[in-house]
Order: sequence, then C-alpha cells, then structure tokens
Amino acid sequence: MLSTNRCFVLLGIAATAVVCTSPAASAQTGLLFTPIAPCRIVDTRNAGGTLTSGVPRTITVNSGGPTANYSSQGGTSSGCGIPTDAKSVFFNFVVVAPSTIGDLQAWPVGTTIPAASISNFANLPGFNIANGIAVPVCTTSCATGDLNVQLNNASAWLVVDVVGYFK
Repeated sequence: MLSTNRCFVLLGIAATAVVCTSPAASAQTGLLFTPIAPCRIVDTRNAGGTLTSGVPRTITVNSGGPTANYSSQGGTSSGCGIPTDAKSVFFNFVVVAPSTIGDLQAWPVGTTIPAASISNFANLPGFNIANGIAVPVCTTSCATGDLNVQLNNASAWLVVDVVGYFK
C-alpha cells in the first residue's frame, strides 16, 4: 500500500517492512510489489557448501522463470513463482554459523559490487542473523545467474528465501 509520504508498507507472513522512496524515484520506476509465500531458493547447508570470505557466489533468482528448480542451490525444486521480468526481489537472507564477525553483500550480476553491506553478523552460537531487504536482480545478459552474494571477513552458510518481487 502506498502512503501519502511515498512509503510502501510491505506486509508478509514472517515480517513487515517499510520502504520509502523519493517522489522522483517512484515516478520513474512505477514498479508494483507482488508478495509470495516465503520460498527458499538457496540453502548452502544442502548444496554448495559454506561461502568463503571475499569470494562472490552467483545465484539464480528469476532467470529460470516461475517454475525454476533451485535444488542445485539447496532450495526448492518446485519453483517460487518469480517471473523472468522481475526487476527487484524482496529477500530474507540468513547467515548461519559464521566463523567470526563479518558482513554480507548482494548485487545484480553484471554490475559493480556495492560499498555497503546488507547484513552484519557475528559468531554467536545458536544465533543466526537474518535481514529482509529488496535487492535489484540482473535484467540483461543474465546467462550465469541473477544475483551475486559475498561474505567479507568470515565464512558461513547462507539461506535465502524470497517473499515477493517488484516488476
């Protein structure tokens, strides 16, 4: 829902988020958010193993279409309903059992790694850090995947659920 101050209130099963945009940005994008039931696309405990510090990993998000099989990434084999023309996806990233203090970055394939992280974490036994955030995905020349993720200063498993998309 769009409020008068140009903030979207995203209501999900597991979380609620408020996303605010400037009038110019919302006038240019015109993207519509479509919520979906939380759907696991990555679980490196099941496939792929831990992420290593400083080494990007490319994941498939929307290039496989609504019925994509994510089992090679440790996710569902039955698709999540994410269309190929999604421009941005709302994710829940969970860093599991990190080796030490670190951060997680995510960015679209074919673009430059951002300076900012999307999650900061520490090695706290029994406590896994989660963060829900909308991240743009690759929209052109995405043959190798849609989204890069990278841990810095630590190794860990990564779990990624999708809860909606913008198009």
